Amino acid sequence: MYSMWYYLIEHYGNPIVILAIHWTLTMSISATAVIEFLVKVFYAYRLWILGGRKLYFLPGIIILFGLVALVGGIAYVVLISKNGSLLYLPKITWLLLSAFSFSLVADFLIASSMTYLLLKGRNRGLKSTDNLLRKLVTYTISTGLLTVICTLMALILAQVYQHTFYDVMFYFPLSKCYINSMLAFLNVRDSLRGNNNNMISVNLRATGSSRDRSMHDFSSSSEDRSKIEQSQKTSNAFPAFNTPEDATVQTIHHAV
Repeated sequence: MYSMWYYLIEHYGNPIVILAIHWTLTMSISATAVIEFLVKVFYAYRLWILGGRKLYFLPGIIILFGLVALVGGIAYVVLISKNGSLLYLPKITWLLLSAFSFSLVADFLIASSMTYLLLKGRNRGLKSTDNLLRKLVTYTISTGLLTVICTLMALILAQVYQHTFYDVMFYFPLSKCYINSMLAFLNVRDSLRGNNNNMISVNLRATGSSRDRSMHDFSSSSEDRSKIEQSQKTSNAFPAFNTPEDATVQTIHHAV
């Protein structure tokens, strides 16, 4: 981050500069808040799809909590930009804590709801489907748990150490965790589809109009009649078999 270069390298040993808020800090906080909200909306949409497009209450709650966290983050950025000093941050810690709390609840709802809906579809007698759902549950828990832990640690550190910036260690990487979680969720679909060998191939050319099917049936019946007539002619051209051995040879010949 350029802000680290600005404070630690470019203005090394200048304590007055440390008190001022660099614009890259406010941009990082704003970008993280926006990314969090967009990823929550994405997961809320996936929950709506997973619930059969009939589950409106839970995705709505997730989007609402994500929106509150977004508003809290933007308000936090506006206030610190307006004041311009790091000494003002402890006075608005409650705003940051509120944003962390709503974001944490939304993340917990996303992870728990998706896990419940996926587990609900198991035990239906299809082993391949159960294995697929088990893998999806594993990916959901592993990716959702990372964002929950980061948000929880940032919330705890912001509450316990209000006059420090220990929470930044977990807050700034949070946007990367959200993006990686969403990309992992999208990328895993192709690998899971590739492992599914129970694919049914449908010939679309065989789903033509009724006229094409009737013409096909008519041609097939004509070919069958011609084959029967040719078989009768062939049987008349040869003398009848008088022994069981001859009859067996004729049966093998027709089978081949």
